[in-house]
Amino acid sequence: MKVSVIIPVYNERGNIGPLVKKLSEILDSFEHELIIVDDCSVDDSVKEIDPKICKILLHDKNKGKGAAMKTGIDEASGNIIGFIDGDAQDDPEEIFKLIKEIENGADLAIGSRFKSSDKLISGDNYSQRYSKDAILPINEVGNKILTNIINKLFNAEFSDVCASFRFYKADVLRQMNIKSKRYEIETEMAIRAIRMNLRIVEVPVKRYSRIHGISNLYQVPFGRVKFAFRVLKLIIKCILFWK
Repeated sequence: MKVSVIIPVYNERGNIGPLVKKLSEILDSFEHELIIVDDCSVDDSVKEIDPKICKILLHDKNKGKGAAMKTGIDEASGNIIGFIDGDAQDDPEEIFKLIKEIENGADLAIGSRFKSSDKLISGDNYSQRYSKDAILPINEVGNKILTNIINKLFNAEFSDVCASFRFYKADVLRQMNIKSKRYEIETEMAIRAIRMNLRIVEVPVKRYSRIHGISNLYQVPFGRVKFAFRVLKLIIKCILFWK
């Protein structure tokens, strides 16, 4: 079984090079391909990536994270297709947890930052899997509000609807007819997964602080507000037009 890992990248100099190298080493025992989609970075991100260990696809203009992910999907040839962000905040070693769930019959395996783990029995909780710098409090609150809205509206049980670390059966992913071009893509993919009655599994994962740079979503003026409006528009479209 071949695994395709897609990494959308925009201005991740210092993060993307080490991440790609580590992924290549970790997946060495699998038939795999690494697909880097650079969304017109202006910081020479791709110059630190070894082209011998991955495919590098370049956008000629900035189109958005969703567009980069769709470019990667079009290029992928694996039976399993997964996504991990180029900011190196997710732990590549945990890819095996998600692949295992797909091999065991899941259609979608999500690496959840907020799902409780078995360690709760001994008094631990999910927040101990990441530092306060790994997920800003305002982002965590916003994610939980959106997750609760999606769960209520669509009778779902997500703990982390915005999680970008996720793997799919390739044939299922290609049936989704994804439209989003920017950061709302994960929310769209979650709603479509519910509507398609997919078998969805969430796996508790760790989250690390950024080593270099800041989130590109919040570099945009009023980035959080724009994201919220895009998600609201997406939900309304789903309710009115999707089946």
